[in-house]
Amino acid sequence: MKFSRKKFIGYVTDFCEEDGEVELTLLHPKLPAKSFTWPDTLSTVIIPLPHVIDNITLVELEDNWYELSEASKQMLTARHILK
Repeated sequence: MKFSRKKFIGYVTDFCEEDGEVELTLLHPKLPAKSFTWPDTLSTVIIPLPHVIDNITLVELEDNWYELSEASKQMLTARHILK
């Protein structure tokens, strides 16, 4: 998802179709990283639904780290989000 012109991987915590918004908890670091973790302090952001780029799949690694699945890497590369 896009937030302040930066792109993050976020976990949807709430969705309001009526307002066209989604509430997310962001993983760090931001894209174009290929592996992510939860921040020390969880917080949420509310963004307009059009800022959600797509649904991606993460693969769980050790120590609360996650990486993009191969299909997600390919999709984000095709969209020029990853290189």
